Amino acid sequence: MKKYILIVLVFIFTSTLFVAPAAAQLGQTNYCDDSVSVVYGDSVTGQITNANFASGFCFEGRANEQIVITVTVTNGNLQPFVFVSDPNLIEVFSSNADTAGTEQTVVIGWTVPENGQYLIGVSRAGVESGTTTGGFELKLDLGSGSSGTGLGNPEDDLVFNVTCTINGQTSQEVRGGVQFSFINVNPGYPYTVTVFGLDDFDPVLAVEYGVGIGTCNDDEPAAAGSELAVPGFGYVSSNRLTSQVRFTTRNQGDPVNITVGALGGNSGQFVMVLEGLAISPSTELDGFVIRVPSSVAQETLGVYMVSRYADLDPILSVWNGEGLNQAFDEFGEFYPDYIDYNNLLQVFECDDAGAGTCADTPPFPTTGGTGVRIANGSSYIGGEYDAGIALIPETSDPLLYVFGSYNGASAGTYAIMVIGNVPGER
Repeated sequence: MKKYILIVLVFIFTSTLFVAPAAAQLGQTNYCDDSVSVVYGDSVTGQITNANFASGFCFEGRANEQIVITVTVTNGNLQPFVFVSDPNLIEVFSSNADTAGTEQTVVIGWTVPENGQYLIGVSRAGVESGTTTGGFELKLDLGSGSSGTGLGNPEDDLVFNVTCTINGQTSQEVRGGVQFSFINVNPGYPYTVTVFGLDDFDPVLAVEYGVGIGTCNDDEPAAAGSELAVPGFGYVSSNRLTSQVRFTTRNQGDPVNITVGALGGNSGQFVMVLEGLAISPSTELDGFVIRVPSSVAQETLGVYMVSRYADLDPILSVWNGEGLNQAFDEFGEFYPDYIDYNNLLQVFECDDAGAGTCADTPPFPTTGGTGVRIANGSSYIGGEYDAGIALIPETSDPLLYVFGSYNGASAGTYAIMVIGNVPGER
């Protein structure tokens, strides 16, 4: 059964208010009395025809909430036109009434000015005089800075919410999470990502490994028996709350986005292990980008590169800067090819965790129970030559982690261990 994953990356948008042409067509007093009601997180469908060229859906809004409306064409040649108003069709905000007939998805963000009922209208370019028809799906979500079901912490400008669907039905939601985006993962190789909750935290995992393709996992029985020696924390073994996803990318350049969150929007600390990676040839560099919501930006984020065998001497560095920021569009989609590597700043580098310039980073224990053993996966022995960086991000700006071998002189397989915090819906 094919599984689809919808990544909802929520940002604050700036809007302009104006009266939409559709207002005259739908105008009637208290329109919401007779329209379909929707709530945050709902998806509803409709059909635009020549006889029925507009549909309306109403919701209860609260002052200063940011909302995100997504209208996607499901059939036909419909050119969607979307607007928001109060029930009397005044103070309307809308998408552009584009007549080019090319846009199949409209995404708009709008800030609710005051408490009350609001109307979402869906029509077509040209409204009554338009010629396009077809079906659509409308999804209503709360945006950042709002407090409600499906959101992260209200103080976050950046929120990672992931909805996994199977045949159009929601299977799981990962809410208020932290996201990791990989650069040019090699296709055809098997990867395993496992997430442990610390102090009874119940993590949920979502992995996108192709455009709109992926899966979610909450509690994975196959992960039973996994064991970790977590630097600065101690020995951890898997339990019924451990999450795990095994995946293989199809094509070079396909997106690989891993989101760690909580099924119920809870906050907590987690350890994530990603295995299946290798430095080969010895001069190769791997990279992934981490972004954390601002409510956990003052929490320590630990990232370790753990070699599987003694043949690889890892080295790890962290970079940031405008050259990385520009690789994200206004909706938070990551485009690795847009990274300007000439406009990045190296902020940390580590050869051996707990030594030299990395003395403040907790090292792997050197006695008893050290390393990583993943059920349904592999074993790694964390040691004094493995690299690790523990830092406080301070902002939600992306951080680029680059993995390689010391002096480009060794090669071998390795795993990545990340120790971080999920903000949840506090």
